[in-house]
Amino acid sequence: MDKWPVERYSQWRNKMWIEKQLSKDKCIAFIKNAEFILLNNETVLENINLSGESGFVKSSYSEDNLGILLKKENTISKFRIKFGKNKTTSSINNCLACVSEIRKYLPVKDINANKIQSLEHNSDKLETVHGIALKLLKEEIESESIDNSILLPEDFPLEDFIVQTILDPELNNIVSKIEKSFRKLSFKRTNN
Repeated sequence: MDKWPVERYSQWRNKMWIEKQLSKDKCIAFIKNAEFILLNNETVLENINLSGESGFVKSSYSEDNLGILLKKENTISKFRIKFGKNKTTSSINNCLACVSEIRKYLPVKDINANKIQSLEHNSDKLETVHGIALKLLKEEIESESIDNSILLPEDFPLEDFIVQTILDPELNNIVSKIEKSFRKLSFKRTNN
């Protein structure tokens, strides 16, 4: 049974990420009998049955971060972890090894895969901020993807992104397209 070191652990509580204190070099993640277990010293922080007995489970990863969402009856819980490195393996490889094990039980979405394919496909085109935002919004609406905020780094330059978006001369167009999308979504939900 492989064990992977965990550097950071956060839970989604009250619409924000709460980082939990971990004992240095004492937090590990492992999978045993279809159970994903996150252990800090001898305390179990997370224990999720990957075969679906715990409820509906979705997972995604990006580089050395893994996010898991669990929906059971009327409750949703989500957490994210950042893998650490050990003497022989990088944090990214530890994450990939864990993802490989989880994939034996359920799909795990690579958050970066769509972005890389899109960049390769459109490498000859110069895109504006609003064009990229529209593509991301469209992907989110059309797919049943896990909440990508699970993997959004806390040091993400959100303010810079907002400033660039506001300064984009095409902002009015993107806002009207977003409004149309919201209307379509609300219309679909009221008719279901």
